[in-house]
Amino acid sequence: MLSFMYAHLAFFHQGYDLFSELGPYMKDLGAQLDRLVVDAAKEKREMEQKHSTIQQKDFSSDDSKLEYNVDAANGIVMEGYLFKRASNAFKTWNR
Repeated sequence: MLSFMYAHLAFFHQGYDLFSELGPYMKDLGAQLDRLVVDAAKEKREMEQKHSTIQQKDFSSDDSKLEYNVDAANGIVMEGYLFKRASNAFKTWNR
């Protein structure tokens, strides 16, 4: 029984030594993860601001692109091609 207890002591002591050596690495990894979270949040805010700016520019320039036709029912000319997405495995776009 005594040898069994010494074996357990040696096993857990080796585990403690191993993790005490990994302590600085774990602290460094934690700091890197914290910086990564902060950078990701900052980048997300920047992308949201850029996206809203682009949407505002698109909405402000859409009005100037419309052509009006007095013969049409609502006055707007519709022209161009209609593309339909295929239902096959490749999901290609067809005219």
